[in-house]
Formats: sequence, structure tokens, C-alpha cells
Amino acid sequence: MERKEWTKEENKIAALLYTNDQVNDQLALEIIKNWNKPLGNLFAPVLSVAMKASIPSIKQELIQVLDKYLNKIQKKHLQEFTTGYDSFFIKDNYSKKIAAEIYFTAFLRDKDMSRIFLKTASDYHPGRAKAFKAFLDFRIQYGSGSGIEINMFTKQELITYLSHPKVNFSTQTMIIENEILDDLPKKIYQLDFKRLYLKKCIGEKLFEFVFSFPNLTFLQIEEMKLDHIPKDWKEFQNLKDLNLFSDSHCFKNLDFLDTIPNLKNFSIGNNEATNPNIFLNKKKLILYHEPSLEAFGSFCVNGHGNVFKMPWKKVINFSSAIRKSNLFFIIQEHYYEMITKLDNLTNLPELHIHELADLLTINYYELNQVCFNRLNKIAEDSNGINTLMADQSLIWILGKLSTKKMNLTIDLEKLNIKSTFKFLPNVTHVVIGKNPKNYRELRNLDFDLISEKQLLQFITKRNNRNL
Repeated sequence: MERKEWTKEENKIAALLYTNDQVNDQLALEIIKNWNKPLGNLFAPVLSVAMKASIPSIKQELIQVLDKYLNKIQKKHLQEFTTGYDSFFIKDNYSKKIAAEIYFTAFLRDKDMSRIFLKTASDYHPGRAKAFKAFLDFRIQYGSGSGIEINMFTKQELITYLSHPKVNFSTQTMIIENEILDDLPKKIYQLDFKRLYLKKCIGEKLFEFVFSFPNLTFLQIEEMKLDHIPKDWKEFQNLKDLNLFSDSHCFKNLDFLDTIPNLKNFSIGNNEATNPNIFLNKKKLILYHEPSLEAFGSFCVNGHGNVFKMPWKKVINFSSAIRKSNLFFIIQEHYYEMITKLDNLTNLPELHIHELADLLTINYYELNQVCFNRLNKIAEDSNGINTLMADQSLIWILGKLSTKKMNLTIDLEKLNIKSTFKFLPNVTHVVIGKNPKNYRELRNLDFDLISEKQLLQFITKRNNRNL
């Protein structure tokens, strides 16, 4: 956007304001107050000075000069906002041309404002060369700061900046917005960036570009096509945070996450998922934002768009726990869907003993307690402990008990009752503890279930009887 031609009078008054001198500010103000012309090009410089004016009397006089050029919201903001330049308000309430002149005035009054001016001004603004030199001088002296915002430079400025031998890129964050990735200078690929933000960029080889920086610890991609996400990310050994915020993608699976060894946080923003089972993760990832589904089916039990009844934080913990179990994946999916539909695990549906044993292999305390309570209730209701007989019964002890299993076996042998830690065809009774293994035979076995508590009471009672 080209700058409108300035008159000699406008340039003279602006020159006073650009000096950041209190006397000159007052002089410029007196001239403007007695100037029977529209502010024209002077509007933005005067507004810029008013935004940062630290002397209340000068600020009020400047506001009076600007009064007829501002709407109610702009006036209110100028009266109440006293800490400088509110970039969000400026962006939302003034044209890009006016914003550029506000920041150009700010830059001439304070050289530290060169960065925000370069970000705002068009490539053709006459002040760019001076601002870029000031920016470059600052970076040569103090380093690259927090990183590089690619879109603040013209192409030639970027090449000059990246190639300058005295600029130290010691802290590497790269922010790229509204750029054509294929047109970026080759020098960028030689820099060891740790954090990368991409937004609204154009390029057919998005992930080829991303994979040029394998040492990233943080990656965020916004409002870009996510076609052909690579399956293997293992070279990203240091990547801890991954945000894929493009709103038009539908994830069919998230298996690629399992290839990122040290990933801690992941978000798909407002993207969709084909099925909630894709959020089964081997790692306990912090998955920000509960997603929506492409097709709303039986899983959306709490209204349109709400995928899980279980609180989202618990979904994350449970998905990690169930994936670390030894259950077949198809069984994991079945239980994952069942459990995450519950707002309270005490509402678990009625299950067979072997299904409760399945769930006890999942290291999830709240679920384990519910399953133990269910098994104990089944044992109490069945009175299987009363069918335990010397020389006839064989107890199969599954999983971890609170009592040492070898001590329990010795106590049972004294009562002529056999026990085993492995399945045998002649098993008559079963005790199930935490994390049982090799329990598949429960499906077709005719047995009586007894609880650990019942068995310990039985042993104590028989021992007292034999005294």
C-alpha cells in the first residue's frame, strides 16, 4: 500500500513529533490547534503520540485535537489505555495504512519499535530502509532475540538478515505466516531452530519443509492443509509439543504419534476424527481440546459434538493405561468405547467374570476398584466358598493378592486343599487379584469364584477349629 504524498507543512509538523522531545511535542500541538485544515497525514502521528503521551495535560490536548476523527470506542480506549500501543486494538480499529504510520512515528521516537513497524508497513513504505537498519544494528549488538518472524521482512531484507555474519542466532524460534514455503531463502535450512510456528503458508511440500528441522522441541501448524502426514517421525527425538490447528482436516488415525519418542503434549484443535478410538495412545499425552467426530454415531451420547461422557482429562489417562495393557487391540477398542461413555465408573454395565478380569489388567485405579467390588459381590452371592472341600478342590490363584501367594499356598496345604498359579483342567475354584494373566480359560471353565477375603476367613476359621 503506497503512502499518500505529504505536504511541506505536514512534514514540518511531523518532524517535530518524530523527535520525541517534550518541547517539540508542545510546539507541534500549538501549530495543529491553530491550523484550520484537516489533519490528513498528520492524524496517525498525532494519534501515535497521544497513545504514548506520559504527561496528562498534553495527552488531553491531543485527544481534543483528535476528537472529531475518532468514534466512541476509539475515544474511550485512548482515554483509558495509558501503557502504550495496544497492537490488537490498533489492528481491529484502524486501517493497515494508519497502523503503519502510528508505528513509524513510534519507531522514530523510539528505535526499539523498529520490529513492529517492519511487521506492519508495506514493502514500499519509505521508512523501511531506516527501520531495517535500526533493527539490524540492534540484533548485531544484542543477538537474534526470541527468534525470527519471517513475514516482517521483504525477501531482500530476509536474505540480508540471515546472511549477516555478525547476527547471532542463539535463541531459535521461527514464525512463518502468509508465506510461500518454496520461495524461502536456502539459508533458513542451515539454521538450527528449536520452535517452529507455521500459519496460512502456501507450499506443496509442507512436511518436507518441517522435516528439515529435526531438532525441534515445539511445532505448531495453523490453517494449512495437512495432507499426507508422514507415518514415521522418529527423527524428532526432542519434539515435546505438537499442535496441528488446521480446521479442515479429518484424522483417520494418530499412529504417527507413537513414533515420536519424547512427545508430551498434542492438540488437533478444531480438526475432526473419524472415530474416537484413534485417541487410544501408548503414551500419556496431554491432548488439548476434545475433538468432534466426522460422523456422529452412538459414541456421541451427550449431545451433538460431545464425544465422551467421561471427563476429557480422564479419557487421556485411561487411553494411556489401556494401551499399555496386554489386551488385543480390538478388545482395547471395545472397552475404551464402553468406559469412556460413562460419566461414572460405578455405572459399569453387568459383565461376565472373564470381562472383569480383562479390565483388571488395565492399570487404572478407579476402574480396578469397581471391578474388585463386582467380583467380591459375585463371590459373596454365589457362596462358592462353602463348596471348598479338602482333597477335592483345586484353587486357581490369578493375579496379585494383598497376601503373599506362597504363604497362602502353604496355609491351604495344611488344610489338604491344593492350589495352582496356572490353569489346570480340574480347577474348581478361582481367586482373582490385580493384573491377572493367562486367564482366557475362564471363558469356558465351570468354577466357583471366591474372594481373597473369603479365602483368608476360611483358613482362619478352619485353623481355629483344629486347635
